[in-house]
Amino acid sequence: MMSGVNVKEIEKGLASYEKGFNIAGYALSLFTKAPGEYRMMFGSLEAITGVALFAIEGTKACFTINSTERSAGFTKAVSNLVYTGHGVANVVRGYVETLFLLSLLGLIWDVAGFRLKYSVEKEANSGSYLTMNMLYDNITWLRQGVDRAFTMLGART
Repeated sequence: MMSGVNVKEIEKGLASYEKGFNIAGYALSLFTKAPGEYRMMFGSLEAITGVALFAIEGTKACFTINSTERSAGFTKAVSNLVYTGHGVANVVRGYVETLFLLSLLGLIWDVAGFRLKYSVEKEANSGSYLTMNMLYDNITWLRQGVDRAFTMLGART
């Protein structure tokens, strides 16, 4: 994903932060809207960061002539969209937590095992995490289109 950064440690921190939001959402949302509002701000920042990392890595990959490196660059770019998915989910959940008694839906969601998980979490291959992996796996059309464009332009690979 990001070069020069320990992604696993960042994801552990993000997972811990989200779990803290979950507990605040269950316990405090009956009395105040603050947990949901903070979660929406956190989610917005996470979503914007994911899009920005995707754009940076994708642009870098577009200008890479070697097809193997370009393909790896696109894979790296698309992997950053996982953060966008988490961010959007946090914004939606934060909004639900601002609505009286609906915040308990988050508890039901988590107990049922549908919480979006980061790759470093033990149950990463269960529940809705598969949806994020499908997004990551199925955006090959972008990579293939750029490869074809470079081939048509006669660029070396």
